[in-house]
Amino acid sequence: LLQEFSTKMDNVEVACCMFEVVIIGGGISGLSAASRLMSHGMENFTLLEARDRLGGRMYTRSVDGLNLDLGAQWIHGGSAGNTLFNYAAKKKLLGDNVLRQEDPQPTYLLSDSRSMSTADLEKVWELYEGFEDGSAFSPKVLQGVLQGGNFYDLMVEEAIENINNSEDSFLHNVEDIKNALDSSRIFLEILNGEELKKTNFELIDELPEIPGGDVILPMGTRSIIDELAYDVGLNKLELGAKVEKIELDDDYVTVSYDDGGMKKKVTTKHVISTLPLGVLQKKSVEIIPGLGDEKETIIQNLNAGRVSKIFLIFNETFWIKGEGNVAFAHSAEEMEEGRKNKDWRTSVLLIHEFHGVDNALIMWVPGDAAEIVDNLDDDEILQGIAGMLRQFSGDPEIPVPYKIVRNTWTKDPLALGTYTSPGLNTQFQDYIELSKPIPTAENPRLLLAGEHAHHLHSATMHGARLSGIEQADKILDFLGNLN
Repeated sequence: LLQEFSTKMDNVEVACCMFEVVIIGGGISGLSAASRLMSHGMENFTLLEARDRLGGRMYTRSVDGLNLDLGAQWIHGGSAGNTLFNYAAKKKLLGDNVLRQEDPQPTYLLSDSRSMSTADLEKVWELYEGFEDGSAFSPKVLQGVLQGGNFYDLMVEEAIENINNSEDSFLHNVEDIKNALDSSRIFLEILNGEELKKTNFELIDELPEIPGGDVILPMGTRSIIDELAYDVGLNKLELGAKVEKIELDDDYVTVSYDDGGMKKKVTTKHVISTLPLGVLQKKSVEIIPGLGDEKETIIQNLNAGRVSKIFLIFNETFWIKGEGNVAFAHSAEEMEEGRKNKDWRTSVLLIHEFHGVDNALIMWVPGDAAEIVDNLDDDEILQGIAGMLRQFSGDPEIPVPYKIVRNTWTKDPLALGTYTSPGLNTQFQDYIELSKPIPTAENPRLLLAGEHAHHLHSATMHGARLSGIEQADKILDFLGNLN
């Protein structure tokens, strides 16, 4: 009888409290919104987080004494123009001296076990910098794009043509350079979270970049999350609260959630939802009456991000510090064959060192291959990367890493993606539209926040933070509490 009673109690629907604001999601956006409300005297709120931890895609995990950031890792833009950099500095989270991640500038290895010459390596680095900063986007490339060509292929084609026509062409192995440049498209896919063919790079180029490089958080991104949680107060945070439904009417919003098997409801006047883009796309949380056709279309047009970030942990290293950055120069034919056969290894360009850890490297896998990798067991990945290193280096004694550490973000039901990028049909105005309150600015019941909802700094931690702050300000302004 007691067991039967307990089971029934687990399924009972409990109507909880009345709050002025409910924040959905305990990542940096939700916590920043909560902190903003607190700092302006608004304490009648609660924050619901589905996981048993805070941070969302800012996830520092301690493994064998190492602090590994399985999601976001660097503050992009270490200068006073970055709200997150300023917060980390104020909270003394950056150490005595600001540390910055250096560009890896890897050694390119070829599939026939050769290394590229120094002259060819320097040429590849020089050309790729032009690809990345847009200076290689010549009138000829632009004309080709307008005629339906792929901008990256056109830049490679023009770069190779220029080498062949130069006086020092005899110094270079042009085929090796072409293979390295063809492979290096994966750099851009890693940076922007999706394959080039699905990304609006013209829009990405229009977005501002904050100077100051990529700043390292010595204790991991968890240090930011811990400070924000302290600012807010643990009594305002409810973990293990998985939101299932958001229902709006003219005056109130009802949020239904699962709390360890018990169904609960909370009523509020305003909701700030930081549900990730992938969750919104899948409609894992029911929103009644919906977000509206325009917002729904924008959400579906954006890319939720598909990048698998994997830490390779070695018992014994095969590199010395500063020499562990390796790029695999696949030919265009090898990559096409890999795509046909769903071989994730031909989508691996880079493994590299990172600050503070001597016996581990980071491997990145973007796009379709990220989804493949996220569904493989650890041993397949360990053997696969060891085989690649041995093949491309020509060294059969390179050790197999003894473990990998990762979070499979593309299939994590509470993320369903990594960091967003504009899809082919995305326009700049779309980000502004996403941040508009529902139903209206004059009646802000539901507001969307997160790294996908900031018009200038999407796909970054500081963009997510700003989004949360700005949406909190709209509620404070509505309530007349903003000073």
